[in-house]
Amino acid sequence: MATTIYMQDDDARTSHRGRNDAKLNGTASGWNCYRCSTSRGSTATNVTVTSVAGPTNGVEVGFASGPIEWLSPPLAAGVTISGSITFNIRAKHAGTDANAAPRVVIERVDKTGAIVSTVISDAITTVELTGSEAAYNWSNTPTSTTFAEGDRIRIRVAFDDSFGGAQAQVTGQTLTFYFSGPTAAATGDSYVTFTETLTFYDSNPSGTLWYLADSVSDIVDQGASNDEKALVSAVGSSTVTAVRNTATGFTSPLQWTKTAGGNTVEWYSPQLAAFTLSDFVRVGLYMLESNASANAGVNVEVAVVNNDGSGATVYGSGGPNNGVFRGDGELPTASGLRDHFICGPALAVTAGQRIRIRVRLDDSGAALVTAFTATINYAGAAGTADSSVRLTQTASLYQGSMVVPRRDPLALGSR
Repeated sequence: MATTIYMQDDDARTSHRGRNDAKLNGTASGWNCYRCSTSRGSTATNVTVTSVAGPTNGVEVGFASGPIEWLSPPLAAGVTISGSITFNIRAKHAGTDANAAPRVVIERVDKTGAIVSTVISDAITTVELTGSEAAYNWSNTPTSTTFAEGDRIRIRVAFDDSFGGAQAQVTGQTLTFYFSGPTAAATGDSYVTFTETLTFYDSNPSGTLWYLADSVSDIVDQGASNDEKALVSAVGSSTVTAVRNTATGFTSPLQWTKTAGGNTVEWYSPQLAAFTLSDFVRVGLYMLESNASANAGVNVEVAVVNNDGSGATVYGSGGPNNGVFRGDGELPTASGLRDHFICGPALAVTAGQRIRIRVRLDDSGAALVTAFTATINYAGAAGTADSSVRLTQTASLYQGSMVVPRRDPLALGSR
């Protein structure tokens, strides 16, 4: 059964990646993350770019702050995409003939946000844009690509040379892409249809809830330069901060610190009874950056560890889905809630293991800038600073094995 996914004008339950991957022209860039899903959008919208002098490999749609990438929710089951893919892109040019045509790139993104393979990159219609919004519909055969549970589908929309590259694009013309439309065969009804049946995780978790606390976890000390904090079931009452100095980006994620320049900090659940971790882990953090020029983003890593903190297996990692400018992932300058929806392949948690949460400083849609700070507010009252972790499953506490102590008759003494 075929599956259609639509490009939408929101970023619900997506995962900002904080990376500067190459555009079609080879230039590295940050990205604005939007969502694509099996439902149509609620309101049609559009985005414009300016054509370039061809021949070109394509101009991605987006903004001055960076191009757009559409990420699907995580796949609920692994699948191999190999059948014909149909594209329906609504677009137009303005002014004189731009010799431009829609192009679509589809890639596989893993549980950490890394682009691991290309499904199709040369999906280009063989006609050219006209001066009125119209639907451009065509099909191509992809490279057979196997996706794992927890992977996401990444879609980029661009404008290439027209007639399959036969006519070079003309510079200086306005090219418009329409998407997120609520009505079939009407404005903004842009989508991609896969031959295969695709299923996704796309609901808010409603299972076990923990709050980030400032109390020390009962886990084994992980080193003098690291603070181990607890995840607890009761909401706090007095806000605590964890502050991180910014750095020069683009950078790999940098673990958060308790104080600026101080020890690293991470949070641990109690020991848990055996269960299978799957679907979303929602990590909601109250956060801010000290200055809008910092371009500070966040990356949260969820891992399963042994009782003593050893043997970490990363379940997944990712950035916030509610950026200031749609999906750019940047922190606000006044404390606000940022949700992180982390997902990976189903992972067995054995009796006595724990879940570890690491919050890491990252780039936003733009490169991180040094000499500022970013702050997590936690352990506070509900709706103020109650930073939290919620699972999809209900996780019970590990009870351990009951051992009845044996009385030593020699220790009883005489009566």
